[in-house]
Amino acid sequence: MVEIPFPIDAPGTVVDRVLSHAGERTAFALLDHVTSPTALVLPVETITTELESRGIPVMIDGAHAPGMLELDIEALGASWYTGNGHKWICAPRGAGFLWARPDRRDGLRPLVVSHGFNLTREGRSRYHDIFDWTGTDDPTPFLSFPAAIDTIGSMLDGGWPEVRRRNREMVLQGRGVLTDRLGLPAQ
Repeated sequence: MVEIPFPIDAPGTVVDRVLSHAGERTAFALLDHVTSPTALVLPVETITTELESRGIPVMIDGAHAPGMLELDIEALGASWYTGNGHKWICAPRGAGFLWARPDRRDGLRPLVVSHGFNLTREGRSRYHDIFDWTGTDDPTPFLSFPAAIDTIGSMLDGGWPEVRRRNREMVLQGRGVLTDRLGLPAQ
């Protein structure tokens, strides 16, 4: 566990703290992309590049990032990335995803194995065979994810960049109201 100070003085503080805790015995790193209680956007690309170059696989918990941030998951360089669609994208609860870098897919197994575990289909990766249909799970949230992305992105001229800009503007306004009412210094 790495403690991140709040408020923070610079992104480099997070980088330095995380990397200073990664030693010879570090076998895995789990990073938040956006912290839940403070909404800090962590410099995951910088941290991930360094950790992965040291042979430390990184999983990024991007629960809050999809829809909030412009997201190019492959460019981050992590072994795995997971995110939610029910927050900023407004998909149903349970709409989420797990992305795995191609070289890391063979090592993944779903918690519930079902039809695809004993199946090999021509033209399909083993990764998709074992994850695509895990028995009695309701696929509705997952299947609605693309429609939610398209719907929210089409609501404003300018698409997702404008949605993100407006959301940020409203969050900053809300912060201003709270800090004013509570007599706290503006950040």
